[in-house]
Amino acid sequence: MQRVLRQKCIEIIRGNDRLLGQARRFNIQLDLIRASFERSIPRKVEIRPLEILQVNPKDIKVMNKESFHDLDFLLLSPVLGGDWDHNVRLLHEYDLYASFLSHFKDGKDWQETKFYSRVRDEFERDEDLSKWGCSNFQEFRSRLDFIDELYQIIQSEGYKTQRQLREEGADLFDRKPSTAPERHEVTVHIGRDGELISADGRHRLAIAKLTGISTIPVRVKLRHKKWQNKRYNAKKGLLNESEYLNHPDIENIR
Repeated sequence: MQRVLRQKCIEIIRGNDRLLGQARRFNIQLDLIRASFERSIPRKVEIRPLEILQVNPKDIKVMNKESFHDLDFLLLSPVLGGDWDHNVRLLHEYDLYASFLSHFKDGKDWQETKFYSRVRDEFERDEDLSKWGCSNFQEFRSRLDFIDELYQIIQSEGYKTQRQLREEGADLFDRKPSTAPERHEVTVHIGRDGELISADGRHRLAIAKLTGISTIPVRVKLRHKKWQNKRYNAKKGLLNESEYLNHPDIENIR
């Protein structure tokens, strides 16, 4: 019931330009306030939660098995200890990536891929399922048409940031009254040893890998506590592990 009411409110706002503009401005300001609050939290090395890093998509080789959506309630880029960064799976073992490869490189129809079959079965089992902004399987089929279009755009025009797209009037991922554009970028977690772990935006990440793009913009959603300690050592000039010095999340320390 709550999901239905939320979706109805979004549809009403989308259909009214004035309400949509007001909602967008409010949510952007809310994001900026949250980001400012997070930057003010006493930490040994500052975190800028809306900062964008440029990373090589080939360096993102695993994905987390947990979503951590509950952590979004207050902080946009928290620090968390524990073994969550070991609870991962290889991206090439995920049916989405294998299916993208089969579709875009081998020319298979979406209907022939495991990704298509899995999502179809999920919608058949759960009438209240919502995935990638799709509330039913027909909307998911339309989403696949959008992914085809997105692949062609990225292949021909290159990979642009969400801020660039918004400035051009092409809000490809604004599927609800918008937050700060940086919130819509591909997101990664960073494990204890600096490993980049896929969090959100796996469709775009898969396309970037397949098109051979050398760098993409990402936002850090979660850092391991031990990695944050390495960043602190780097800030103090005490980081002895030379392999970390060129890490994008070390180079951005001010």
